[in-house]
This record gives sequence, C-alpha cells and structure tokens, in this order.
Amino acid sequence: MLVRATQITVAVMLSGACLLADAATLVDTGSPELTQNGAISVINYPYAHQSVGAGFSLSGSYNITDIASYFWIGNPGTLTLSLYSERSGLPGDQLFSNEFSIDGSPSIKGWFGLSGLNWFVASGNYWVTYEIRGTQTFNGALEFPPPFPTKMAVRNDYYTDWTSHPSGFGLIVEGTPASVPEPHSFIMFLAGLSLLGGMVRGRKQVSAWFR
Repeated sequence: MLVRATQITVAVMLSGACLLADAATLVDTGSPELTQNGAISVINYPYAHQSVGAGFSLSGSYNITDIASYFWIGNPGTLTLSLYSERSGLPGDQLFSNEFSIDGSPSIKGWFGLSGLNWFVASGNYWVTYEIRGTQTFNGALEFPPPFPTKMAVRNDYYTDWTSHPSGFGLIVEGTPASVPEPHSFIMFLAGLSLLGGMVRGRKQVSAWFR
C-alpha cells in the first residue's frame, strides 16, 4: 500500500508540475503615506460621480489575481474595480469589472481592493480604474503621489471622456505568469498521465484475475 501511495503521489506531481506558477508583483508604486501632497476623489456626489484610473504595462501574459490601492475613507460603501485596455494613452475598452465594498471608519487610511481574481491578460498596456456607478455609495480619495507613480486619468459625469492627470496614486497589482509551458514540462505532464494510465490498467487486470 505504501509503494502504491508513493506511485500515485509521484504521478500526480509529474502531471501537475507544469501547471504550477509562482505569484509575481506586477505593479508596486509604494505607499503615498509619506510622500503625499494631495488627493484625488473617488466619490459619489449628489449629482456627479468621479472615477480614477492608473495605467501600467506588462511585458508578458499573466493571470491577475490581486489589485489594491491606498485609500482615504470618507464614508464606507461600494464601488467598482475595473481593468481596461489602453487607447491613445487613456483607458479604452473595459475587459473585466467587479463591484466591491470598502468598510471602515471615516478618515481611516489603508490598502483596499480585491483578491482571488482570475483576469487573464497578454502583454500590453492596461488601466486599473476605481469607479462610482449608479447607486454605489463610496466616498473617499486616493492620495498622491506614491514613490513610484504610474500615469493617471480621471472621469466624471460632467466630462464623460477620460482625461489625463499629472500625478499617480498608490497601486499594487499581483498575478501569476500564464506563459505556455516549456517542452520539458509537457514531457513531464505526459509521463505523469502515462504512469497514471498504466496503474489504472494494472488495477483492472488484477481485479479481473481474482473474479
């Protein structure tokens, strides 16, 4: 039984070896807490909503898993985190979007965002945006600049097109590489499947022999 359990473990490891990937930090501007000299509102006014975005580039394909930014909370509430492609140096087409809540006491500062995402993107230029849509209720701000700012854009109900802003806000983006496995990884994967198949066939033959 111990030998068979070991064989199964090895087979599973061989089959899954090429599927494992280490998490990577794709964007890290650092915290604006010490360098802050202003803030841009992400806010739900009675008659206008304002949204803010940060642009960044990727040199490879990734599954984005975590996105967070450094917020000052005016009033807790809901807002939308989105990922856009880039067009003419500004957010273009929306690729992904999730609503989330920021909870906490007014005047609290900290990193807030979403984890557990599975947003696949190829190499290129992208924008992370925080938007107030419809009846969403969050009021707050993103402080700027962080130590290593990215480019920034804003949009509100009075100006429906995104416009550039001469600063940047705190942003962290993490993900896992989504590149095609190397040939030796495919060989390991096939070897694992072959071993599993042989074990299953052998077990069926033994069962048939003792019937």
